[in-house]
Amino acid sequence: MTESHVAVVAFPFSSHAGSLFSLARAMSSLAPSSHFSFLSTKHSLASLNSTLHLLSNVSLVPISDGVTSPHVPSHVEAIELFLKSFKDSLRESLKAAELAQGCKVSCIVSDLFVWLTADVADEMAVKWVPVRTGAPLDLYARLHADFIREVVGVGDEDTRSYSTFLALHDD
Repeated sequence: MTESHVAVVAFPFSSHAGSLFSLARAMSSLAPSSHFSFLSTKHSLASLNSTLHLLSNVSLVPISDGVTSPHVPSHVEAIELFLKSFKDSLRESLKAAELAQGCKVSCIVSDLFVWLTADVADEMAVKWVPVRTGAPLDLYARLHADFIREVVGVGDEDTRSYSTFLALHDD
């Protein structure tokens, strides 16, 4: 009998899904009586499924990538299309996951890049746990972005000037 049903929602670009899938697998091995539905795009899931072993309490659930035309979008367009359709697609995929498991989702864990998950979790009256999958240095840079902009400036010219300054004063 399933104790709980946790939906894990991944941002399907770059290495986000792989990092979050590793977390989902670890959680699933620590909570064998819970079920984990891992949601990402078909393309993202296919890359995970071919290289990673699934545990019996983990299922892969596709979510729409938002692409509706045969035109292959650029990377930026693909992200925009995904985010534009995300909330509706997430709702549909969560319903499919609940039907497949025969129980309601009790918690949603998601990559911070899909912050819109918080709205859907609120609608469903379930807990939302945002996860940051990036490296610590990336988080540090984001937290200190204003200071970095103040010191380095903004734009290519400022960055080149700062790099030249560092090169000249490197001892």
